[in-house]
Amino acid sequence: MRNISRILLLNLPDPPGMRVHRDFSGGFGTAESRDGGGADKMLVFPVYIPYVLSSLKRKNYDVDFIDGQAQGLDDKNTLRKVKKADPDIIISMVSLPSLYSDMSLLDKIKEELVNTRIVAVGTSCNALGDEILSKSNIDYLIRGNYPFYSRQVTELVNSIEERRDISEVGGILYKKNGDVIEPKLNGYEPDLDDIDFDVYRMLKIKEYELYLNDREGRDWNYFPIIHGVGCPFSCIYCPYPQGFGKKIIYKSTEKLMDEIRFLSSEYAIEAFLFRDQIFTLNRKRVRKICDELRGMNPDIRWLFETRVDSITPGMIEEVARAGCNRIHYGVETGDPILLKTVGKPGVSLQLIRDIFAHTRDNGIFTMAHAIIGLPGETKETLENTYRFISSLSPDAVSWNLATPYPGTELFNIAKEKNLIIDFDWSKYTTENTVMRTEKLDACDLQNARDKMSRDFRIKKIKETILESTHNRQSREFLFRRIAHHMKIIGHR
Repeated sequence: MRNISRILLLNLPDPPGMRVHRDFSGGFGTAESRDGGGADKMLVFPVYIPYVLSSLKRKNYDVDFIDGQAQGLDDKNTLRKVKKADPDIIISMVSLPSLYSDMSLLDKIKEELVNTRIVAVGTSCNALGDEILSKSNIDYLIRGNYPFYSRQVTELVNSIEERRDISEVGGILYKKNGDVIEPKLNGYEPDLDDIDFDVYRMLKIKEYELYLNDREGRDWNYFPIIHGVGCPFSCIYCPYPQGFGKKIIYKSTEKLMDEIRFLSSEYAIEAFLFRDQIFTLNRKRVRKICDELRGMNPDIRWLFETRVDSITPGMIEEVARAGCNRIHYGVETGDPILLKTVGKPGVSLQLIRDIFAHTRDNGIFTMAHAIIGLPGETKETLENTYRFISSLSPDAVSWNLATPYPGTELFNIAKEKNLIIDFDWSKYTTENTVMRTEKLDACDLQNARDKMSRDFRIKKIKETILESTHNRQSREFLFRRIAHHMKIIGHR
């Protein structure tokens, strides 16, 4: 066997009829039906890619990259390109909603390139390692925190090349004589500064699109970027700690600003989506970032997600002055009991009202994330949620069906109470009902979610028409806002 020199980072294509956002939901991924609507036009860049590429290039490996999503490839054309590249090792991220499709394609590649080692990364590898290895011909899984796979990838490649014991590499799961070998603990200290911007030139940056409105009705194409990862909270439904870890890790402000300047100058990117789980947790860092962004030319627009109890009115005013034009808040439920017990313990409905009002008053677009079908959900709690969220007057709402991601407390609770009605991972998209509640079945929840989404869109369209008429807004503005409410895309 020759020394390994050719490494292929393969961003797997979308499954037929599906658009996958692989690094949403803590790296488990979300998905939408590709029915000719907004999902066809949304392609969200997986932020782990430049980290892995940077690490491999720094080790002087011959690295190639095939982007099945950005190139719109199907399995047949992906297989053809991979065979032509003839790599020694393939590294791919597998996501939960596309897991069966991902494993099937990687198996086809393995059949054609029997000596090629296939490595899978992603939060699904943390939670479903045994299942993935037993049902596929993938050679190695990397268990780690998204997007910190760089060190493990390079250590694994080095070990294979030098024919050293794979078990010495932290966080590697693999099969030996038919048995799954548990990895030793991953002791690698992650470093968000460990990225070389030149690797972006290997990628089809312009093919990635996440077009979202601001309050003026203007579309911005937000490019995902990481400032910090980790979530110390313990929401039972949240996949973030499972995928990103509970410890907060930050990129240096200097590196962050250098990355923004590079992407702005090289690709004319004007808007950024900060993929932090709770962007405003460190107020000192937020102030420093705002100071830096205010001094940039041209002006940069940006959005982030946070909790209402991790932001203040003063911080809202500061980020608004620095170009922030959207904030996404996790509301989850508008029922006071559900909010206290499973939604956002410690958060009050009044605090949510105050933060939304202050955000709106500062001209920032607000999105409320809601979860339909948490344990304890009833018809009454659903009505409370719709009334409360409507009263907030958010610019948009992302109505998500409760999804018991494997490894979360919600999964354990739902399994114990026999609430999970489907273990088909391809349906774990936040768009499908895969669990019931004690008093509501799948049909109840799906209908409630669809009705809430439809009623809210109609409400916002009516408000837009009235506002445009009253303020004599342009017809273009009116059409943009109506189109926006016809299809809402949130991120998580």
